[in-house]
Amino acid sequence: MKETKETRIGNNDAFIVGTIEQSYVTEKIAEETFCATRISTERISGARDIINMLIPEKILNPDMTVGKKVKIKGEFRSENVKDDDGNTHLLLYFFVNTIELASEFAMDENNICLNAYICKPTFYRETPLGREITDMMVAVNRPDGESDYIPCIAWNRTARWSAALEPGDYIRIIGRIQSREYFKKRPDGEKEKRVAYEVSIKRTFFVEE
Repeated sequence: MKETKETRIGNNDAFIVGTIEQSYVTEKIAEETFCATRISTERISGARDIINMLIPEKILNPDMTVGKKVKIKGEFRSENVKDDDGNTHLLLYFFVNTIELASEFAMDENNICLNAYICKPTFYRETPLGREITDMMVAVNRPDGESDYIPCIAWNRTARWSAALEPGDYIRIIGRIQSREYFKKRPDGEKEKRVAYEVSIKRTFFVEE
Protein backbone atom coordinates (compact mmCIF):
# COMPACT_ATOMS: atom_id res chain seq x y z
CA MET A 1 0.00 0.00 0.00
CA LYS A 2 1.31 3.46 -0.90
CA GLU A 3 0.53 6.94 0.32
CA THR A 4 0.77 10.00 -1.92
CA LYS A 5 1.54 13.65 -1.17
CA GLU A 6 -2.18 14.39 -1.53
CA THR A 7 -3.16 11.98 1.27
CA ARG A 8 -0.26 12.80 3.58
CA ILE A 9 -0.88 14.71 6.82
CA GLY A 10 2.31 15.76 8.63
CA ASN A 11 5.64 14.01 9.05
CA ASN A 12 5.17 13.69 12.81
CA ASP A 13 1.63 13.76 14.25
CA ALA A 14 0.96 12.40 17.75
CA PHE A 15 -2.13 12.47 19.98
CA ILE A 16 -2.42 11.28 23.58
CA VAL A 17 -5.13 11.30 26.22
CA GLY A 18 -3.66 10.62 29.64
CA THR A 19 -2.94 11.84 33.15
CA ILE A 20 -0.31 14.35 34.27
CA GLU A 21 2.05 12.37 36.50
CA GLN A 22 4.40 14.89 38.11
CA SER A 23 4.93 18.57 38.92
CA TYR A 24 6.30 20.82 36.20
CA VAL A 25 9.96 21.71 35.88
CA THR A 26 10.46 24.95 33.94
CA GLU A 27 13.32 25.75 31.61
CA LYS A 28 14.11 28.48 29.09
CA ILE A 29 14.91 27.57 25.51
CA ALA A 30 15.67 30.37 23.05
CA GLU A 31 14.01 32.97 25.30
CA GLU A 32 10.80 30.94 25.60
CA THR A 33 9.73 29.19 28.81
CA PHE A 34 8.76 25.51 28.65
CA CYS A 35 7.37 23.16 31.28
CA ALA A 36 8.62 19.57 31.46
CA THR A 37 6.53 16.81 33.02
CA ARG A 38 5.28 13.29 32.30
CA ILE A 39 1.98 11.91 31.10
CA SER A 40 0.65 8.43 31.87
CA THR A 41 -1.60 6.67 29.38
CA GLU A 42 -3.10 3.19 29.72
CA ARG A 43 -2.93 0.44 27.10
CA ILE A 44 -5.78 -1.98 26.37
CA SER A 45 -3.79 -4.59 28.32
CA GLY A 46 -3.85 -2.41 31.43
CA ALA A 47 -0.13 -1.61 31.28
CA ARG A 48 0.77 2.07 31.37
CA ASP A 49 3.18 4.10 29.28
CA ILE A 50 4.86 7.04 31.05
CA ILE A 51 6.02 9.60 28.48
CA ASN A 52 8.13 12.73 28.89
CA MET A 53 6.49 15.87 27.53
CA LEU A 54 7.64 19.43 26.96
CA ILE A 55 4.94 22.12 26.93
CA PRO A 56 5.22 25.84 26.06
CA GLU A 57 4.28 27.62 29.28
CA LYS A 58 2.03 30.05 27.39
CA ILE A 59 -0.46 27.30 26.41
CA LEU A 60 -0.91 25.90 29.95
CA ASN A 61 -3.72 26.93 32.26
CA PRO A 62 -3.65 26.77 36.09
CA ASP A 63 -6.11 23.84 36.19
CA MET A 64 -3.67 21.51 34.40
CA THR A 65 -2.15 20.05 37.56
CA VAL A 66 -0.86 16.65 38.67
CA GLY A 67 -3.61 14.02 38.49
CA LYS A 68 -5.66 15.86 35.85
CA LYS A 69 -6.48 14.15 32.58
CA VAL A 70 -5.51 16.04 29.41
CA LYS A 71 -5.57 15.74 25.64
CA ILE A 72 -2.31 16.65 23.92
CA LYS A 73 -1.34 16.96 20.27
CA GLY A 74 2.17 17.44 19.02
CA GLU A 75 5.31 15.64 17.86
CA PHE A 76 7.54 12.86 19.18
CA ARG A 77 11.03 14.38 19.13
CA SER A 78 14.59 13.38 19.94
CA GLU A 79 17.67 15.12 21.28
CA ASN A 80 21.23 13.91 21.87
CA VAL A 81 22.23 14.44 25.52
CA LYS A 82 25.17 13.38 27.71
CA ASP A 83 24.58 11.32 30.84
CA ASP A 84 26.58 11.46 34.09
CA ASP A 85 29.18 9.08 32.66
CA GLY A 86 29.82 11.40 29.69
CA ASN A 87 28.14 9.02 27.25
CA THR A 88 25.76 10.42 24.64
CA HIS A 89 22.29 8.94 24.39
CA LEU A 90 19.03 9.76 22.67
CA LEU A 91 16.44 11.63 24.75
CA LEU A 92 12.91 11.14 23.43
CA TYR A 93 9.98 13.36 24.42
CA PHE A 94 6.54 14.55 23.31
CA PHE A 95 6.69 18.18 22.17
CA VAL A 96 3.20 19.57 22.86
CA ASN A 97 1.57 21.91 20.34
CA THR A 98 -1.90 21.95 21.91
CA ILE A 99 -3.21 20.84 25.30
CA GLU A 100 -6.67 20.87 26.85
CA LEU A 101 -8.36 19.35 29.86
CA ALA A 102 -10.22 16.09 29.29
CA SER A 103 -13.07 14.54 31.22
CA GLU A 104 -11.93 12.24 34.02
CA PHE A 105 -14.06 9.57 32.30
CA ALA A 106 -12.35 10.02 28.89
CA MET A 107 -10.72 6.87 27.51
CA ASP A 108 -6.94 7.00 27.34
CA GLU A 109 -5.55 7.20 23.81
CA ASN A 110 -2.07 6.97 22.32
CA ASN A 111 -1.63 7.37 18.57
CA ILE A 112 1.21 8.48 16.35
CA CYS A 113 1.76 8.72 12.59
CA LEU A 114 5.23 9.27 11.11
CA ASN A 115 6.59 9.77 7.61
CA ALA A 116 10.15 8.58 8.05
CA TYR A 117 13.33 7.35 6.40
CA ILE A 118 14.98 4.13 7.49
CA CYS A 119 18.41 5.32 8.67
CA LYS A 120 20.05 2.08 9.89
CA PRO A 121 19.83 -1.58 8.88
CA THR A 122 16.80 -3.23 10.48
CA PHE A 123 17.24 -6.05 13.01
CA TYR A 124 14.89 -9.04 12.86
CA ARG A 125 14.69 -11.66 15.60
CA GLU A 126 12.39 -14.27 17.11
CA THR A 127 11.66 -14.73 20.81
CA PRO A 128 11.91 -18.18 22.46
CA LEU A 129 8.10 -18.35 22.20
CA GLY A 130 8.22 -17.70 18.45
CA ARG A 131 7.14 -14.06 18.44
CA GLU A 132 8.69 -12.13 15.55
CA ILE A 133 10.19 -8.69 16.18
CA THR A 134 11.97 -6.15 14.00
CA ASP A 135 13.80 -3.17 15.49
CA MET A 136 14.45 -0.14 13.32
CA MET A 137 15.72 3.41 13.64
CA VAL A 138 14.00 6.05 11.53
CA ALA A 139 14.67 9.72 10.77
CA VAL A 140 11.74 12.14 10.64
CA ASN A 141 12.33 15.52 9.00
CA ARG A 142 11.09 18.72 10.64
CA PRO A 143 10.04 21.81 8.64
CA ASP A 144 13.07 23.71 10.04
CA GLY A 145 15.50 21.28 8.41
CA GLU A 146 16.34 19.36 11.60
CA SER A 147 15.55 15.65 12.00
CA ASP A 148 14.30 13.48 14.85
CA TYR A 149 15.73 9.97 15.23
CA ILE A 150 13.16 7.58 16.64
CA PRO A 151 13.53 3.88 17.51
CA CYS A 152 10.60 1.73 16.41
CA ILE A 153 9.58 -1.88 16.96
CA ALA A 154 7.35 -4.01 14.71
CA TRP A 155 5.66 -7.30 15.55
CA ASN A 156 4.84 -10.57 13.76
CA ARG A 157 3.50 -10.00 10.22
CA THR A 158 4.55 -6.33 10.26
CA ALA A 159 7.96 -7.41 11.59
CA ARG A 160 8.46 -9.72 8.61
CA TRP A 161 7.56 -6.92 6.18
CA SER A 162 9.77 -4.42 7.99
CA ALA A 163 12.76 -6.76 8.07
CA ALA A 164 13.23 -6.27 4.32
CA LEU A 165 13.44 -2.48 4.57
CA GLU A 166 16.76 -0.84 3.79
CA PRO A 167 18.38 2.48 4.76
CA GLY A 168 16.89 5.23 2.62
CA ASP A 169 13.44 3.64 2.28
CA TYR A 170 10.66 6.16 2.96
CA ILE A 171 7.71 4.77 4.90
CA ARG A 172 4.58 5.72 6.79
CA ILE A 173 4.33 4.37 10.36
CA ILE A 174 1.12 4.15 12.39
CA GLY A 175 1.40 3.08 16.01
CA ARG A 176 1.74 4.26 19.58
CA ILE A 177 4.48 5.68 21.82
CA GLN A 178 5.55 3.21 24.47
CA SER A 179 7.87 3.20 27.48
CA ARG A 180 9.79 0.13 28.55
CA GLU A 181 11.91 -0.49 31.66
CA TYR A 182 15.25 -2.28 31.40
CA PHE A 183 18.40 -2.75 33.49
CA LYS A 184 21.86 -1.53 32.47
CA LYS A 185 25.02 -2.84 34.12
CA ARG A 186 27.19 -0.08 35.56
CA PRO A 187 31.04 -0.17 35.64
CA ASP A 188 30.87 -1.14 39.34
CA GLY A 189 28.80 -4.22 38.43
CA GLU A 190 25.52 -2.93 39.85
CA LYS A 191 22.42 -2.92 37.68
CA GLU A 192 20.65 0.38 37.12
CA LYS A 193 16.97 0.58 36.10
CA ARG A 194 16.37 2.77 33.06
CA VAL A 195 13.44 3.55 30.75
CA ALA A 196 13.52 3.25 26.97
CA TYR A 197 11.04 4.94 24.65
CA GLU A 198 10.04 3.79 21.19
CA VAL A 199 7.17 3.63 18.72
CA SER A 200 5.31 0.33 18.72
CA ILE A 201 4.17 -0.14 15.13
CA LYS A 202 0.66 -1.24 14.19
CA ARG A 203 0.94 -0.67 10.44
CA THR A 204 3.56 0.57 8.02
CA PHE A 205 3.73 1.07 4.26
CA PHE A 206 5.73 2.86 1.56
CA VAL A 207 5.20 6.56 0.87
CA GLU A 208 5.61 8.12 -2.54
CA GLU A 209 7.92 11.15 -2.37
